Amino acid sequence: MFDPNKAKKDKAEKATRKKQLSVVKQWCLTVIPQELHPGLLLDTKEIICGDPTCAPIDTVVTMVWKDGGRGMFAMPLDPMDVTQDDVVDLMPTEDVLTAWSKGEEAEWPPRPQLRFQIGDRVVCRVGPHPVTGKF
Repeated sequence: MFDPNKAKKDKAEKATRKKQLSVVKQWCLTVIPQELHPGLLLDTKEIICGDPTCAPIDTVVTMVWKDGGRGMFAMPLDPMDVTQDDVVDLMPTEDVLTAWSKGEEAEWPPRPQLRFQIGDRVVCRVGPHPVTGKF
């Protein structure tokens, strides 16, 4: 059965989420260097992820420059939980943003340094420590 109070509540929540995405967008614009603003189209949205290895909702920032550059990064947070500090901490570096604005490839986030090289032989223990019993 139709519940008008629920419909009003859902509409209000949707408006609040939309407003928060707008706030996140403004925070992103304050972090992106001014010289990269001309021709920049910036969009923020929330993406629901069904993969159990990722956050249930990500806040995704997409950047497209009119000259053909583009880039995207995600914050593993619901838009309602994103803070200005999160934007500063998770925003790609100025070098990456500059490369994207020029249409160049730039990886973000950077891949972690591997402890071993591909093909290296390693010794590993699977199971509890033989003396302490700890994993």
